[in-house]
Amino acid sequence: MTTPSFYQQTGLVILATDPLLSANRSTSWNDRLGEQVGTFHMEKRAIGGYWSASATVNHRQDAIEDWIWRGLGRHIQVQDEALDVVWEGFVNNITATLGTMEFHIGPLMETPNRLRVVYSTMDNTLSPPVGGFRARTAIVNDIDSQAMYGIIQKMLSTGGSTAVEAAQNGGTYLAEHAWPTTDRRSSLLSGKAGAMTLEMLGYWAWLGAYVYNQTAATGYVNASAKLQAVIAACPNTGLFSTNYGRITANTVQVSQWEDEDRTAETVVKAINSMGTTTYGRTNVGFTKNRQIVYEPAPTSIRYVQRAASNDMLTDLIGGQVRPWNVEPGQWIFYADFLTGQLPPVTGAQLKRDPRCGLIEVVTLDNKYGLDINGVHVGTLDQMLARQGLAGIGA
Repeated sequence: MTTPSFYQQTGLVILATDPLLSANRSTSWNDRLGEQVGTFHMEKRAIGGYWSASATVNHRQDAIEDWIWRGLGRHIQVQDEALDVVWEGFVNNITATLGTMEFHIGPLMETPNRLRVVYSTMDNTLSPPVGGFRARTAIVNDIDSQAMYGIIQKMLSTGGSTAVEAAQNGGTYLAEHAWPTTDRRSSLLSGKAGAMTLEMLGYWAWLGAYVYNQTAATGYVNASAKLQAVIAACPNTGLFSTNYGRITANTVQVSQWEDEDRTAETVVKAINSMGTTTYGRTNVGFTKNRQIVYEPAPTSIRYVQRAASNDMLTDLIGGQVRPWNVEPGQWIFYADFLTGQLPPVTGAQLKRDPRCGLIEVVTLDNKYGLDINGVHVGTLDQMLARQGLAGIGA
């Protein structure tokens, strides 16, 4: 009897279209990967949303060649049998095998095409030379790479340097790294049939591809307003949704001023670490259609699992929840653990009940390889973040 394929077991398909940021984008090209998918891995996080995915795919030689030539950065949606999106991202790495040859291209996110160097000045006209003042070079761009892949910014840092040296070093780095790395190998031994591995990232990764500085305004602003400003500052027009309806208003006050060349990802994480006005936990990440979601952690149970059973998770009324529909940032309750104890009712009870955990990471390997990482949450981390402290110890 033939073992059912991943597609037959789950109904999940991978729909690929051209990169969202490519100047050569076609609205008609697509590749629907269903029966071709051999293995599949997917990860979602409470901080980040759709995080990563990977798939091994058996395909025709002409299709694999097209993927190697044009596939980096392609937009990916993983859809269930009802065509609902369960994961969304882009192709960051491709490895393909054709007979005795293996090709690799990527990773895209390590292909900067906008660059700036931060350096410590060095005045060699004095004796002894004087240095130590922070300076920046002008921004340099590779417009051809940007037209193909979108703007991917990187900040370099160096020690004592002159302005000329720092600019030369930055220009050389850009010239050598603005296009994806490619590798190839071959052997005289028998090879494999056409196959490739796609490594994908969620669009959260693009927050690490631009710097957020804001020196036009000082003072303080609501945390939710600054978060929206950071997302809106993305230099890749149209990448992130402008529908901010899932940014929950948060009146915690944060500084508007930013001039430390921090990535948008670092700034967003810092905002999220502040929590709510009552020091409650908040979650942030991108879901389908690249919409940012920023909201307080829930205070009630969403999923129920029985420790002694391999059955799927259920909701509170007993309805089954498919593994690929389990969302991070939600509370899970293990119903047949510590039997005889009353279930938690309040948020405070959730936090101290060992049968409950806030799901930080959901990992799916093929159909049923579901791994849930649940933790307890408190208020101290948010308090320390607002005080500018990284931690506290005994």
